[in-house]
Amino acid sequence: MVGNLHLLLGIAPQSPLRHVIPACIIAAAVAGLAWATVLGHHRPAVYAAIGAGRPDPLTVPDRRLASLEL
Repeated sequence: MVGNLHLLLGIAPQSPLRHVIPACIIAAAVAGLAWATVLGHHRPAVYAAIGAGRPDPLTVPDRRLASLEL
């Protein structure tokens, strides 16, 4: 992909701009890893909940309704 990126962007083959898109992808990956590290150290409960999905509202009790009697 990087070999023909200059054709896709319409720039000269030796232009330094052909490295911008791969650099952005790498920068986004590094930023994501850094954020995951920060989240894992400072908010482990949030980090542990990543990928757990959204709970079903019918099976999870609502704390606001806990004081009501049926």
